[in-house]
Amino acid sequence: MAKEDTPVYKCTQMQLYSISETAISNLEANLPVFFDFKTKYTSAYVDSLKAARVAAFSLADVDVRNAISETLRMEMLPFATNCIKHFQYLKRYIDDAFSVDLRTINYKAAGLTEYDGAKMNNWEDMIGMNLKMNAFIKANISLLTTNGYMPATFAAKVVADSDGFAMKYAGFKVARQTSEKTAEKVRANNALYTSMMDFMADGQMLFSGNDEMKKLFTFSVLKSLVSPPGSASLKVAVRNNDGSAAEGIKVIIREDEDNAPEIVGVSDASGEVFFNKIDAGVYGVSVGFEKVQLFTKEVNTGVDARMEAVSG
Repeated sequence: MAKEDTPVYKCTQMQLYSISETAISNLEANLPVFFDFKTKYTSAYVDSLKAARVAAFSLADVDVRNAISETLRMEMLPFATNCIKHFQYLKRYIDDAFSVDLRTINYKAAGLTEYDGAKMNNWEDMIGMNLKMNAFIKANISLLTTNGYMPATFAAKVVADSDGFAMKYAGFKVARQTSEKTAEKVRANNALYTSMMDFMADGQMLFSGNDEMKKLFTFSVLKSLVSPPGSASLKVAVRNNDGSAAEGIKVIIREDEDNAPEIVGVSDASGEVFFNKIDAGVYGVSVGFEKVQLFTKEVNTGVDARMEAVSG
C-alpha cells in the first residue's frame, strides 16, 4: 500500500507561502555570503525557489475545490427539483394510461424505486430515476399521449432537465475527488518547505555569531512575524439536516501542535460558534452532534475563516 502524502510543515499553507517568500528574499539579499559557502547558491537557484513557491501556491487547495463543488451543487438543484416534479407528473399520466392493476409495475419501470432516494438528494438515485423515466416515456410515448393525457412537449422537458442534472453532477463529482489533487498540493508544499529549511539551516550556521541575522533564517521567528498570536478567527455554522440552525451544539477546536489546549464553544440561536482572537494554524474541529463529526480546518491571519457542519 502506497504511503499517504502528509504535510511535513507545522503551519498552514498560507503561512508556508508567506514564510517562504520572506526567507527566499532574505537568502537573495545575502546571496554572496551563501555563495562563498556553497556554490549552488546562485541567482538561478533563487529563481528556482521562487518558481517552486508560485507553483505550489497556484495548485487549488481543498477550500477552493469545495467552493467549486458547492457552486455546481447549487446549480444542480433546480434541475433536480424539476426532475422530481416530472416524475410526479409522469405518475399521473400512468394513472390515465394504464389500468389500476398495472399502475404499480409501471411506476417502478418509470423510476419509482429510485424516487424516494432522489427526493432526499441521493444523486445516484436521481440519475437512475431519470434514466428509467426517459426510457419509459420513449417506450410508451404513443399510449401516454393518447386522449390528451401527456403533452407532446413533456418528453423534451424531461430530457432537458435530466441531461442538465447529469452534466452538473458529473462536474460535481470531479470537483469532489480531492485525494489525488490534495496529494499533489502536499507534495509541492513539502518540497518547498524542505528546500527552505535546507538553506535556512545554512543561514543559521553562517550567522551563528549574529543573533539578529540568524533570526532571518529561523522558521519560528518568521512564523511569528507573518502570523502574530491571536491574529485569526473562525466561525463554525452548525445546521440541522433541513438547513435550520442547530442551537446548543458543543464545538471544540484544538490546534495541531504539541500540548495545544482545547477551545470550547456552544452554538447560539443562529447555529453559530465564533472563535475570536485565536492563533493562525491548522485546527481539529469536533462538532458534538449525536454522532460526533470531526473536521480539519486551516485558519489564517487576516482571513475570517468559516466552516459549516450539518447533522446526520
